[in-house]
Amino acid sequence: MLTGIIKKFLPLFGLAIVLPFMLTLISKPDTLTFLTHAEKDLKLTLWFEPSNIISRVGQNVEVDVLASFESDATPLTYLKLDFPQVANVTFTPTFVVYEAPFRGTVKVGTLNLVAAAAGSYEISIPSSNVVLTTNLEVTTQTGGLNLVIR
Repeated sequence: MLTGIIKKFLPLFGLAIVLPFMLTLISKPDTLTFLTHAEKDLKLTLWFEPSNIISRVGQNVEVDVLASFESDATPLTYLKLDFPQVANVTFTPTFVVYEAPFRGTVKVGTLNLVAAAAGSYEISIPSSNVVLTTNLEVTTQTGGLNLVIR
């Protein structure tokens, strides 16, 4: 007798469990998520390798520009870096664009530096010179390059 009652009300119990999710999905499809943890702050980190260089006046120095972006949800699809002007140092190219979607660490490009005078130069990319195309709020952290010319 008990199994007969359960069999009669089983569809009703199933509907009671599924109906709230169905209504939420229909009325607000973008707010229904099944994530069990909060998304951490999204951070883009940029740096140069090598970060310390000793060279001579007029000698070409090649530096790799690297980026790291960690996100479980979406990759970063567009990144443009405008290199700042530094007195007595020539940058080639003056900007780098990386358009392939990425997560993790990638080499964004290669920067060639030539110093016209001896001295010590600190080169970094200001956050205002970083252009991203994304709807997400991403904080940018940049590392510097110490260039010593003798």
